[in-house]
Amino acid sequence: MPSVTWFEIPARDPERARRFYAEIFGWQIRPFPAPNRRWLIRTAGPGASAGALTRREAADQPITLFINVPFLDEYMRKVKECGGEILSDVEEVPDWGCFVTCRDPEGNRFGLWESVQGRMPQAGLPATPPVETEFLSPEPELEPRPRE
Repeated sequence: MPSVTWFEIPARDPERARRFYAEIFGWQIRPFPAPNRRWLIRTAGPGASAGALTRREAADQPITLFINVPFLDEYMRKVKECGGEILSDVEEVPDWGCFVTCRDPEGNRFGLWESVQGRMPQAGLPATPPVETEFLSPEPELEPRPRE
């Protein structure tokens, strides 16, 4: 069954947002050197959703959820048939998969994500790109601020 696999939190000040979410939830938030992604968010242990802090593009830009689907074309068709719309062209993330951004009939934005072949949950592998990569390890963890 398709499930949320990625989320994006827009921020005017990514460093401030980083401190906020790390202090409240204990999330690991580290630099992520990919286009349009400033910080990578790791929420918990294996199988948990990951996400990113991104640069805010509009004052009312909401958090966007990405839903892992087995076949992007099939779900794009379903979105249209059920009254939604496709907002972007299909974008590829080399070696990981591809995605498209959509809007539901209520005006909510969301994304559809199709993992590269062999990374699907049915194969027992993660539906999200691996986040334990070398470029993440040197970044120190944020320590929660002591309660007053």
